[in-house]
Amino acid sequence: MSRLRTHPVAALAAVCMLAAAPADAPEIRLNTVGYLPDAEKKASIAAACTKFAAVPAKGGSSVLKGAVSGPARNRDTDEEDLYLADFSGVRKPGADRLEVPGVGWSAPFRLGKDVYRRPFVTVTSGMYLWRCKIAVQGTHDGQTFRHEACHTEDAWLDFIGGGHDAGDDNKYVVNAAVTIGALFRAWEDEQDDYRTDEIAIN
Repeated sequence: MSRLRTHPVAALAAVCMLAAAPADAPEIRLNTVGYLPDAEKKASIAAACTKFAAVPAKGGSSVLKGAVSGPARNRDTDEEDLYLADFSGVRKPGADRLEVPGVGWSAPFRLGKDVYRRPFVTVTSGMYLWRCKIAVQGTHDGQTFRHEACHTEDAWLDFIGGGHDAGDDNKYVVNAAVTIGALFRAWEDEQDDYRTDEIAIN
């Protein structure tokens, strides 16, 4: 048995971190995977502040300055007060960070039309590697992951195989049905995106 059991979950988490080093100020919360250039872009700040600036990640002059709104009380996270920075005006592709005076710097984030490509490839590869009843193998970022056929005698009739629920060996009918349905719909809508050598299927 290879490292497959933990790989898809770990790989997905890694995708979220590859575009961003650890934040200097964890109080500044935003999407470190990135943003589409014309999409809405907001960050929540769990510290008192009044203004912010978007600055190129490699340094240089700010590309946008603004005032935060709030605070608003977030009862889901220890009753904290959150301030909102709207930097939707930043549209030029590249890597940037937010600077919040008195709080610090955010993790870097990237703008580009392809920001969700890598998460898509990683998640799709993981979905394939979670399959069971058949042996699977795939290479992701130069590492090959595999496992032999499993769950071959765990049900009546022919309802065996399927897919693991996460990075373990468990299977759940409802979870699997919803996931497979979503995959079928994604295939119907976006077949061209799945016809790529990027996806880790060997």
